[in-house]
Amino acid sequence: PAEIKVSRVEIKTEVQEKIIPYQTSTVTSNILAIGESEVRTKGVNGKTTTTTITTYIDGVKTDVKKETKVVTKKVDEVIAEGAAIVTPYCKIDDTSIVLKNGRPVDYEYIVSGKATAYTAPDGAYTASGRLAEIGTVAVNPNVIPYGSKLYIVGQYDNICYGYAIAADTGDGMMDGSIPVDVYMGSTEEHYGDACAWGLQYVDIYVIEVGNG
Repeated sequence: PAEIKVSRVEIKTEVQEKIIPYQTSTVTSNILAIGESEVRTKGVNGKTTTTTITTYIDGVKTDVKKETKVVTKKVDEVIAEGAAIVTPYCKIDDTSIVLKNGRPVDYEYIVSGKATAYTAPDGAYTASGRLAEIGTVAVNPNVIPYGSKLYIVGQYDNICYGYAIAADTGDGMMDGSIPVDVYMGSTEEHYGDACAWGLQYVDIYVIEVGNG
C-alpha cells in the first residue's frame, strides 16, 4: 500500500509596533509679540503595526507574508513665534508683511504723527465704501490713498495697531493735524479700548499704496 506522509504545518504570527516621531517646525506670527509663541498644530506621533505570518512545513520555512497598517497617522507640530513689538490690536495675521524688531522690512513710505481711535455702530460704512471693521483706519486719502495696506506701530514701541487698510477719513485727517484715526470696533468694550488708546504717537508704514 502507498505510504501516507503526514506533514507538520506550523503558522507563526508576529506583530510589531513602530512609533514614528512627529517633526516640529516654526512659522512667524505678526499677531504675537516677540518672545511669545503658541502651538498652531499639536504634534501627534504616528504608529504602524506590521503583522508577519510565517508558515513552516516540517520545520522548514515555506512562506512569509507581511502586512503593515497605519494605526495612527503622524501629525507634525507647528509652532508660531511672535514678530510684533507688542501684541497688536488688529488680529489679522498678514505674514506677507515681514517684521524685523517689530517693524516692517519692506514698505513704500512712512507717515509719522498722532493717532486717535474711534468706534462706529455695527454695520457702519467708511468714506471709501468699505464696511467699518477692526483693521480699517481713517486717513487723509491725499497722503495715504484709500485701499493702501498699512502697518501701524507706536514710535516708542509701546503700542501696536498692526495690520490696517486705509478706508475712512475725518476732519482731523483732512486738516493735517492727525494722520490716522484707528477703528476699534462697535461695542461698549471697544469704546473702552478707544478711550484707553487715547492719543498715541505712531509710525504708519505704507506697505502697498492703494488705488482709491
